[in-house]
Amino acid sequence: MPPDAPHAVILSSLKVQVKDGGRTFPLLEFDAQIEGFRDALKQYRYTVRWDRLTEHQDIEPLKAVRALIEDNQDLRIVHVIGHGTEGVDRFLHLVPPSGTTCTHTNLNALCQNAQTVCANDPQRDLLIILDVCHAGTAVDRLGLEQSDQVWFAAAATPGEGTLKGHFTTAFAKALKDITDGWVVADPGREYIKMSLLREVFAEHFQALMAAEGVIAPKSKFLGKWTTSPEPESTVIPNPRYTPEAKERSRARAGIDPAMREYLDAGLDIGHFHDRVGRNFTGRGSILDRLGTWLGGEPHRSELQIVTGSAGVGKSTVLGAIVLTQHPHIDRVRSYQTAIRTLRRRFPESLRALRPAGPVAAVHARQRRFEEIVGSFIEQLRTQIRTPPPDVRDHDAFIAWISRAPEPPLLILDALDESINPPHISDTLLRGLMQAGAQRGRPVCRLLVAGRNADADQRMMFTRLKRSALGSNEYDLDGTPPEELRKDLTDFLLREFDTVAPGASAGTIDTIAERTAAVLSAGDRDSGYGAFMVAALFARYLNRAGLLEDGGDAVDRALDRIPRSLPGVLEMDLANEHLGSSPQDRRAVLAALAHAKGTGMPVSVVDLLGREVFEAGPHLDTVDLLTRSTDVKVYLRTDVDPSSGEVLFRLFHQGLADHLAKHPRNPPSGRRVS
Repeated sequence: MPPDAPHAVILSSLKVQVKDGGRTFPLLEFDAQIEGFRDALKQYRYTVRWDRLTEHQDIEPLKAVRALIEDNQDLRIVHVIGHGTEGVDRFLHLVPPSGTTCTHTNLNALCQNAQTVCANDPQRDLLIILDVCHAGTAVDRLGLEQSDQVWFAAAATPGEGTLKGHFTTAFAKALKDITDGWVVADPGREYIKMSLLREVFAEHFQALMAAEGVIAPKSKFLGKWTTSPEPESTVIPNPRYTPEAKERSRARAGIDPAMREYLDAGLDIGHFHDRVGRNFTGRGSILDRLGTWLGGEPHRSELQIVTGSAGVGKSTVLGAIVLTQHPHIDRVRSYQTAIRTLRRRFPESLRALRPAGPVAAVHARQRRFEEIVGSFIEQLRTQIRTPPPDVRDHDAFIAWISRAPEPPLLILDALDESINPPHISDTLLRGLMQAGAQRGRPVCRLLVAGRNADADQRMMFTRLKRSALGSNEYDLDGTPPEELRKDLTDFLLREFDTVAPGASAGTIDTIAERTAAVLSAGDRDSGYGAFMVAALFARYLNRAGLLEDGGDAVDRALDRIPRSLPGVLEMDLANEHLGSSPQDRRAVLAALAHAKGTGMPVSVVDLLGREVFEAGPHLDTVDLLTRSTDVKVYLRTDVDPSSGEVLFRLFHQGLADHLAKHPRNPPSGRRVS
């Protein structure tokens, strides 16, 4: 079992006389660097022992460290700093104060001893840090024999020196970045991945050496980096770990990445997970018709299209189908309660429905053609008995699903946010429709969603419908005002129950009814979805303290209810919140508007916010991104699978589009500061 209080030992030999051309001089003292490293470790609950080699204790501390490696089950880090030299035996030695090396000063032997101990005991896990000249000499001979659970960091290759203890300082800075939140690790992992530590350390080491105006030594950080998955290390505890996040991460791990957007938005996994099912209030008539379609004969209509403006609820509708019909989600026990809650809110045609054939779903945001085809194949691999194609080729994919006993249900959301939507629609989706026409029966059922805001998008959907044996299109912007008003009122009442359970019922009823009336009116801005605007407006009112204050403050806010997603964003950004200026908050969100794929790490967001989008001198990016009561409401997160670092992005493309167009100032052109 990993220790509750891991141990580290620091071994230093600094007051040593080193001969150079017949002269002797003492090495520089590095106490400050060592103290910084020790203090950083204490933030991770480490018990740190610091042994110094002195004139009176020349060899004994070295013997003690070897004994600790062999006997102390809680030992996780051994750090050696001082002067290293290659002896006549061609091994690396730590030079003691006397200047005389021997078998006890052999660092090759120390590393080999650590390797053997970890290889023989699967419970052991060690990081050996050598901040000495020629440190690579001690690890080069280990080759491929290293154990999975031992890691070696060497400050320089054979023949190279070190400089001012910067290797040690870089490790201290990397550890501090993680505890301070500059590197946000996946809260579902108990320990920091060693590859993440190596990445952050390397950035600091290069920066420290560049500040000196010298080229950094060729340091080494060795371990089984190529093993997939990377061996779980128990060296550095994750300060953000929670058991609940671990359970969510374990559940998510079995879900294809192209479907995880539905977990975030629908079940609110890892984000607002206490609001299960809230987003599925309303849209009952659309869900009823889709339930009837799914329960009917597949030959009658093979294509259903859900269109509408940004934030109108397209992903909500498709998410209802995905979360309740996809077998990969249905088999995850931890989701069952949430899914039952969702089903109870569905119309009767969908409530008890179970899929007749295979199901695959892809949220296409920032995904390429090949990624979409590949995700469909991976999800259907266990649902269709015949072997899948070996390549991500759309013709092979279509031929494969054509042989399935039951036509699979393919769900493609956010088509307009994919990379090259016309190519995906005209080649893959129309290809599926044309294959059905040639066979006289559908090869799949296809449910597609995307914006229809411009002529090109509308023509793309028209071409798709013409290729289908039968189709229906549902434009969510065309929902009758009375139906929308009722749904919005119910939606807001549920929302306020979550964000402001202590507010007065009268205030809440008034706000819900007046907001729903404005957002459902015939002159509403149909470029953005009323449900999303309503949810963000409700959260703005709560964060601004207006729900508790009531009275005139609420009336003034209701007199200027925003009718669009940018409108509520600009209303929010116009105010300072918990010490964060409007300028800083806008700069961080503008940086995230340029995130690609699964998102940006904190360090990149901070760099762009400061250097590109003109944040103020007091910007605290970490606090802004992780504080639950501020801009986090506009964010989604994901985890870099290779490093375990958390990545951030805006939760909706409509936000990204607006901030990319207005990164520094609101549309009025006047900066709010």
